[in-house]
Amino acid sequence: MQPTCRPSPRSTGGVVAVGTFRTADDPADGGFRPAAWHSENGERWSAVPLPGPTTEGSVHAVAATDREVLAVGRVGRTGIMWSSVDGGTSWSVVERDGIPPMASLDDIAVEATCWW
Repeated sequence: MQPTCRPSPRSTGGVVAVGTFRTADDPADGGFRPAAWHSENGERWSAVPLPGPTTEGSVHAVAATDREVLAVGRVGRTGIMWSSVDGGTSWSVVERDGIPPMASLDDIAVEATCWW
């Protein structure tokens, strides 16, 4: 029997991609910023601003729950988590109890909302 999974009730559909955008011409000069993109169909993409400090950083991973899309990464030397409740078309920085400010957030996983 195949599982049946519920889509996010707040999702706009589409695809989310995260990573790093280089703002300097030479990678040796730094200039790497956390970045996110959203696409309705996987073919046409739009950059989506990630709020937070404007220092150098990156996004390492993204995962979705039945309520939100979460992304983790770093800004400067600080681990950071972003949340989107609209399928990745807008983001906010989220403070999570128990995660120290200097922690490195490199990956994230969630349990699927499925039934058999």
